[in-house]
Amino acid sequence: MTAPLDGIRVVELANFVAAPSGGALMADLGAEVIKIEPPGGDPWRARMATTNPMWFIFNHDNRGKRSVMLDITRPDGAEAARRLIDRADVFLTNLLPHRRTRLGFDPETLHARNPRLIYVGVTGYGPAGPDANRPGFDYSAFWAASGIMGKLVPEDQPPPLSRPALGDHITGLTNLTATLAALRLRDLTGAGQTVELSLFSVGAWVNGQDILTAAYTGTEPSLHDRARPANPLWNTYRCADGRWLMLTMLQPDLYWERFCVALGHDEWLTVEEWQSTPGRAADSARLTAAIDAVFITDTRASWGDRLDEYGVIWAPVATTRETATREQIAAQQLIRWLDVAGTRMPVVASPFAIRGAETGPRGRAPWPGEHTEEVLRELGYTTDEIAVLRAQAEARTAETPNF
Repeated sequence: MTAPLDGIRVVELANFVAAPSGGALMADLGAEVIKIEPPGGDPWRARMATTNPMWFIFNHDNRGKRSVMLDITRPDGAEAARRLIDRADVFLTNLLPHRRTRLGFDPETLHARNPRLIYVGVTGYGPAGPDANRPGFDYSAFWAASGIMGKLVPEDQPPPLSRPALGDHITGLTNLTATLAALRLRDLTGAGQTVELSLFSVGAWVNGQDILTAAYTGTEPSLHDRARPANPLWNTYRCADGRWLMLTMLQPDLYWERFCVALGHDEWLTVEEWQSTPGRAADSARLTAAIDAVFITDTRASWGDRLDEYGVIWAPVATTRETATREQIAAQQLIRWLDVAGTRMPVVASPFAIRGAETGPRGRAPWPGEHTEEVLRELGYTTDEIAVLRAQAEARTAETPNF
């Protein structure tokens, strides 16, 4: 089978997760991805609570790549990186705009050398505005600054942290989408393209409904009140075993009758206030209390079988461990296992499949600088020149530059 990105070369000068996760998706689709790491390796390796620089979390976002270790703060190392980019179809970086210019990895410099290059910049806040050169991770730029974090609980309560890398991985998918569009545009025009995206802009897109509400009305969007929801059939409920389930009937009139039957309360169909969406909204506190009193009488598994029998839309509020072992995960082959130096490590597969094409993980992540000599020889570097570049990188290992 043919992979969709066979023949596409990607050079990744990026660290941590947001940009590299996009590179991993490109590798899954068949692209050759060469990761340029600073002396000592991507700082994300050391961030893991383990002495193994290939721990499974790093492996997940860097599978299928080759690694070259260069000190791009030195002229020789920077030029070696640019020579790699000269042969690339895509350059993927999370360098901040001022660092791109200072180090010679800005779009203008690289397009002058490689006019067909797709330049993809992934930053915290985007290339323009007062925050352009402000560093940002997904917790800050995506989760907090985009307004998501502040609308999950009342203002007098501590705002909750996100789970790890949610914004990073959504940004990785956005990165892939934009890169594929830019490659298609190059097919049409013959010219290289510059793509810019940020954790903040992706967060604004994800949080678009609330942001548009605030922009249009000039007011803060309301919080969901579980005890008085606008739609009691779109709410969480606790069962007898302490487990929660989520009802998600966004067309409540369509499901109201079957829901009442599923819960064994046909008499609710005769309560005048509950026979329409506006009526249930107006009397939501009483209806929610009634539904609470029913779900608490049996286990979640029992209620799940009953709801499924009547075609009611619901889902378990699952623990991560439950999700990891769910049959649907196995059926979709969403967890794959890669051999890393004799140890089997899991990765989550790309969230899409193309029938008749190769789209899965191609292999483990590289060790830091594992392919330095191999890749530099492909560029025509001699043994002595490679030794100089290696020595420069090793000399800086103790003070690893953070891209």
